[in-house]
Amino acid sequence: MVSTIVVQAASGHTVLISSMVLEHIKGQHAVSGKGSVFARVPDVNEFMKAVQSLDITKPDADGLYEVKIKGIGYDLVRDIKKARGLKGARERTAIKEEMGGQVSVPAIKTSLPMKEFMTDVSTLVIRPTPAEYIPEDVKNDEMLGLAARGRIYSVLTMWPGRATINGEAVPPASQWKGKYAVIIPMNDELSELFEKSKENGGVPITLFDHGKPVDAYIKIIRNIEQGVMIKFSNGQIFTIKKVLGQGRTTRVVTVKESEYENWAVRLNMKTNPEYINEMLEREPELNQLGKNIVRLDERRSLKNEYCLVEILKIEFELHDYLSDYCNLGSDEIDNYIIEFAKVSARFSFIGDFKSKQLAFVKGRGWVLVDYTQGNRYASRVNDSTLFDGVFDEFVYPEYKESMGNKWEELKNKINEVIHRERMKYFVSVNSEMIDEEVSERIKEAARADYDTIRKKIRKDAEKAA
Repeated sequence: MVSTIVVQAASGHTVLISSMVLEHIKGQHAVSGKGSVFARVPDVNEFMKAVQSLDITKPDADGLYEVKIKGIGYDLVRDIKKARGLKGARERTAIKEEMGGQVSVPAIKTSLPMKEFMTDVSTLVIRPTPAEYIPEDVKNDEMLGLAARGRIYSVLTMWPGRATINGEAVPPASQWKGKYAVIIPMNDELSELFEKSKENGGVPITLFDHGKPVDAYIKIIRNIEQGVMIKFSNGQIFTIKKVLGQGRTTRVVTVKESEYENWAVRLNMKTNPEYINEMLEREPELNQLGKNIVRLDERRSLKNEYCLVEILKIEFELHDYLSDYCNLGSDEIDNYIIEFAKVSARFSFIGDFKSKQLAFVKGRGWVLVDYTQGNRYASRVNDSTLFDGVFDEFVYPEYKESMGNKWEELKNKINEVIHRERMKYFVSVNSEMIDEEVSERIKEAARADYDTIRKKIRKDAEKAA
């Protein structure tokens, strides 16, 4: 392990660089996704030269000193408002280390490549060091005397990038308060692949090799952007127009090809094809939802690879509607919820059903936009319903808070219509069963009468003989 380094700054102050600080810098600022990253971890000589050039009496901010080291790294901390404006920005969280602990901070994933964030500027955090904090391996009378006169300083950390953002010193991660974000760029190899695949003479990215996803499949789908061309096993090429949204398992995009202008393409975000196939191989009973379930183009979809779904002009999801009922709520839209409850009354369970999977489309009502397999019909009138989880005040207390008295009223109306529809169904089924039983018994009686008469005729014929 490197011992403590003692450096004389240009201003005559003594600056200490401990081995612990060097290790922290190597660990924290050498890995993407935690903040600014060194293109190469600076060596001891670069540290020493950077400190030797400083006037400790003139920091760029409180204890922060900017130094120039050509091509030192990538500046990956930004004002969060500006970060949200980066190309292909998607919000995430990142974990930063601080004082031996971990801090969760906002992160923005962008489709821009790492090279776009290259910087020659690095920031050193250097602060006065009291005598009791001087490392033992350099502590002596001379050092103690310098500390008493306020002439001993220590490097606490270093990062690629500036000391200030918007004129303010960048605080420790625990004090960001949502104002700053870690930037997570696309890797350069993927960025180059995308650029080569852009329209106007570009080469489409092949996503499947002999029916199996290519090695970079997940990275490509997770970072896909406008203009990129992708190719599937059947030779179909799509040019990405816009990313509409994504869940945990699939991503939905629109494409520029005119024959698909009314359709969106749903893509797996994992190499397992079950999520696409479950939608394509829709269980027949779901079709009874009619206009209240998203339409598919099974003929032009491709099993294991992509699914074509209709493009819906969604006003809001049920989750947003119930959460913001005071602004969005209306009796008309409530009635559409009751209508959906009516057509889906026979179901006690639909795979992956939740309030974010039900979307309102003006003139059509509430539409189920996503689902998986494993659906179940109610076997009794009082079996569970699709809406039990939605109206669970412990799971979604915000719904009840937003809706007030309407929460109980709408919940009761939904339960009433489901109960009524199930009663009608089970009475109908029971009537059919009774009719079938009566018919069967009549047939049995007829057969019994036939056998009896036949036996009597045979007996009479035998007597006559």
